[in-house]
Amino acid sequence: TVVDQCVWGTTVLCSFVRNCLWHKVSNVGATISNTPSESDTPCGAIVATAKYCETMLCFVCCRLPSGPFANSEREAVLADVLSDVHIADLDLDVTARACHTFLFGALNYTVERRRTEVQQLQKHNQYALILKGDQLKQQQMGGLLPGFCEHPIAFDPTEKSDPCLSPSYTDRILWRSLSSDRVQCITYSSVPQADIEDRAPIYATFRLKCQRPFISLFAPPVRSSLHLEQVVAKENRRDPKSNLVLTIWSPCVEQPLHVSSKAPQPMFQGIPSLPLVVGDLEFLSTQTLFLVMKDQKTGEVKGTGRIPLLPLMQNLADGLTSPYTFDVPLELRARIVGTISGALRYVRYTNESDEI
Repeated sequence: TVVDQCVWGTTVLCSFVRNCLWHKVSNVGATISNTPSESDTPCGAIVATAKYCETMLCFVCCRLPSGPFANSEREAVLADVLSDVHIADLDLDVTARACHTFLFGALNYTVERRRTEVQQLQKHNQYALILKGDQLKQQQMGGLLPGFCEHPIAFDPTEKSDPCLSPSYTDRILWRSLSSDRVQCITYSSVPQADIEDRAPIYATFRLKCQRPFISLFAPPVRSSLHLEQVVAKENRRDPKSNLVLTIWSPCVEQPLHVSSKAPQPMFQGIPSLPLVVGDLEFLSTQTLFLVMKDQKTGEVKGTGRIPLLPLMQNLADGLTSPYTFDVPLELRARIVGTISGALRYVRYTNESDEI
């Protein structure tokens, strides 16, 4: 069954689901993010989302500027795409919120090696040596697309038509998951006999662990909360005179929380507790706490941090009650712009006043 279809120029993004599973799919939607480009070809992406049971999926089908010297332009388009679609009024881009994000399409990064050298390596299936000159790999080593992974490439370059350029892997499939153990890439390959637009199409198959709806008819309700302590943000570039506002949010908390810091120290103190909607540890181990930092005066987003609750819940299951210390990257426009660190505690209440 086709659950969604979005058309953008010559790009069509379709979502299919088996007939026996379609009733488990909800929150289906898509939007188009157009970005001005110096090239004649329109650049941007189709961003589609869907929810399977309680697992949110995000698909970003990109078309980036082409050419061996367009790295900065490609990065600008990627940054616009990944920060263009938000959830509610939280300034949290949809790719950060999704449990699994898949970024794919004509990314158009080239290989910086001589054409004859790449062809010789290709004859001996030495793909790892070819990829040492891959622009996308080099950009990711420099901090582009933090958290996004790609399965090892074991197929020939898919773009071979331009006699002025080296054969390259212009079409790519990358992914990012809130929990790395919940996604597995099974196959990643190309179809060289089916040339489309002078390039071979690629495909990938994934196995995902999806979260079922949490419903307990027998477990007594548990009153609990999360407590953040000693939260400090470190930006790579920061105006020491600016005051910051930190928005703390997660699907498992009752409502977002806003706290401020005063210049020159980006430290957030006296953070109130975050009451939880559900106190079950197994459910909480699948959740993530989001920290969105903004300039208090201008409202400009300075970065987003993500704290998975799984390590804290594992400590509690092992009988450890000490706070979980975290140090996670701050992300903004497809790059790491700093870090945010602190301690996180889980508190369960036995009655209206006591806690354990």
